[in-house]
Amino acid sequence: MHRYQVFPASIISSALYLSLIAAGTVSAQIIPDTTLPNNSNVKAAGNAIQIEGGTQAGNNLFHSFREFSVPTNSEAVFNNSSTIQNIFSRVTGSKISNIDGLIRANGTANLFLLNPNGMIFGPNAKLDIGGSFIGTTANSLLFADGTFFSAINPQAPPLLIVNVPIGLQVGADSGDIVVQGAGRSLNLSLETGLERENPSNSLSVKAGQTLALVGGNIYLEGGNLLAPAGTINLLALSSGEVTINFNASEITFRPETSAQFKDIRLTQSASVDTSGDPAGLLQVQARRLTLENGSVIFSINEGSKLGKNLTFNISDSVELIGRTPDRKFLSSIISWTKGSSGGGELSINTNQLMLRDGSGILSGTDATGNAGNINLQARQVSLGGLSADGGSLTAIQSNPWPSSTGNGANITIAAEQLTVENGAVISVSTFGAGQGGNINIQADQVEIYGRSINGQIRSGLYARTTLNNATALTGDAGTVSVAAGSLSLRDGATINVASLGTGEAGNIELNANTVELNNESLITATRRAGQQGNIRIRAQNLKLRQESLITTNASSKIVSDYGQEIPTNAEEANGGNIAIKTDNLVALENSDISANAETGFGGGVTINASGIFGTEFRTTQTPKSDITATSQLGAQFTGIVQINTPDVDPAFGLVQFQENLADPSTQITTGCVSANSEFTLIGRGGLPSDPTQTLIGQAVWRDLRPVENLGRGGVEERANITDVLVSNPASPLVEATGWTFNAKGQVELVAKAANVTFYDSWNPLTSCHN
Repeated sequence: MHRYQVFPASIISSALYLSLIAAGTVSAQIIPDTTLPNNSNVKAAGNAIQIEGGTQAGNNLFHSFREFSVPTNSEAVFNNSSTIQNIFSRVTGSKISNIDGLIRANGTANLFLLNPNGMIFGPNAKLDIGGSFIGTTANSLLFADGTFFSAINPQAPPLLIVNVPIGLQVGADSGDIVVQGAGRSLNLSLETGLERENPSNSLSVKAGQTLALVGGNIYLEGGNLLAPAGTINLLALSSGEVTINFNASEITFRPETSAQFKDIRLTQSASVDTSGDPAGLLQVQARRLTLENGSVIFSINEGSKLGKNLTFNISDSVELIGRTPDRKFLSSIISWTKGSSGGGELSINTNQLMLRDGSGILSGTDATGNAGNINLQARQVSLGGLSADGGSLTAIQSNPWPSSTGNGANITIAAEQLTVENGAVISVSTFGAGQGGNINIQADQVEIYGRSINGQIRSGLYARTTLNNATALTGDAGTVSVAAGSLSLRDGATINVASLGTGEAGNIELNANTVELNNESLITATRRAGQQGNIRIRAQNLKLRQESLITTNASSKIVSDYGQEIPTNAEEANGGNIAIKTDNLVALENSDISANAETGFGGGVTINASGIFGTEFRTTQTPKSDITATSQLGAQFTGIVQINTPDVDPAFGLVQFQENLADPSTQITTGCVSANSEFTLIGRGGLPSDPTQTLIGQAVWRDLRPVENLGRGGVEERANITDVLVSNPASPLVEATGWTFNAKGQVELVAKAANVTFYDSWNPLTSCHN
């Protein structure tokens, strides 16, 4: 089912598409025009249409047609000389090109077909050319001397150029390009990795060549594009100039910065494939890119050379939705390697990246080569939930397969906002001997929340060695690193690194202004045996609520398989380390920070905080919020908890304020001077002192001992106490508002009194408040 609400313009485009089909089926033929010095000649021979003549300039051959369509079971044969390198063909009439047969050319010539009205490649359309194929709805080809080979202004230039063109001119009314077909089947299993079947029909070029579609909207409705070890370019434009770069058989296109883009849409299990030895280059440029119904853009490196990259520059949005109707494969973008060298890097640059209903972005290896890295840059990245039937994850992931020794890919995401919800995951997992990749996220806001509909899968970030055959799990898990303005986990969300084999568990590194865990959310680093992973958190505010956990526990149950608990053998497993640096740590409602062990040593917990509220160190876990590093083997196996709080002793937990507050209307004593006065109150309630009164508690000492008996000579009289206490009038208290240097160079606190004389301007009064 098409989701036209995502791209409202597609309804109009579909109507246009139906009209194009009708127009094309009426006149499926090839008719030359008379606009060239030497015009094209067309001869029919059975089902074959021979195209000869044309105007030759050096190794270039120019053809011009009023109509160009190829019916089903027919052939259009360019009968060119074997010395020709490029065939440039244009359609100057008003009809689209409806191609449902075979297009053939001699030798290794590249074939350019221009028709600004639009093109439809039916399910039986095929190419049999030795060079590259460029199908475009551009108006004209541009040459270095400023001349054009134009389909809308078909006047022949005085001298057709012998060099290759340098660009395309796309008009505002450029037509759409449609490729139809029966779709394609792919299979992904632990036993075989990623397997592809040859499609029953495809628009394809020979190995190492370029297949390019450049024009208005591009629709692949079950259509399959194939360039084995070659190059595929998809460029959807509404207007602008495009630079063409020739690098042997690799032809690429770069639109000018002011170019306006249109949409690319793949439906009905459509596919785009540059797999081969090595995997070829794949470039997609558009306003919006949509993959539905199990459609896939992929590249498998099958050789000893490094695979080339998959690059997507999409100005508005990339959306991947759902699976094939038979639920065998998901809508996806994939870089894979089956060779001894690495797969190509997969890069997406867009405004919005959205994955829904079991779709995915994947990089993997089932050989000795490394998986290609995934680089995503967008303003918003959003992953949501399972497929509608609950059978497939929505995921961005990298996987070295069980049979591989190659390493996993790194996943790097740069975004303003990242949202992972309802059971979706970002995962770098390894099933075999290869090392797991890393997750690196830089975002203003990261939100991870919820579980899958069936409650079994926690939304989250995962770096794991995954349970398959434990003896083969020798690879190390990767690291999860998040740098964000705010990081929020809620409703069971998880950040997890884990090792179920003999490899090392990874680390978690979080750096944010605010980190919040709510409602049974987890940050965990676990390992089946040996030393656990480490967790490092640096945040201004760290909050845990409602049974949320930060843990490096060594347990017989590891939270690993997308948040599910997996029973393991935890022999000799030690707790990991947790390091937290924060201004404020708040842990409420049985939310724990722990590095415990069952059969090994407890780990280490180090907390540097200005304030800790709601939690404290305990020697055992309780129903309250705890900080622990215990071992079930006994006290001698207990880990180390170090809490550095300059202002608050965490042993006292929350500060208890008085409940009965005084009447605030009676709290200010009279007699305060109004000028330059200040008043500070900390806590709840209390009565501030009168700044004009003498400080309390400084009474003069008085000798009240009994009178000593000095004998008959008499008694020595004590002086009258009133003679000892000298009564001097109290000087009025004036607040210091500045300082200056006296004649000895010493600092003196001063007030701005009228009778005070200050030093010259080179030694000005300095305010206490500045």
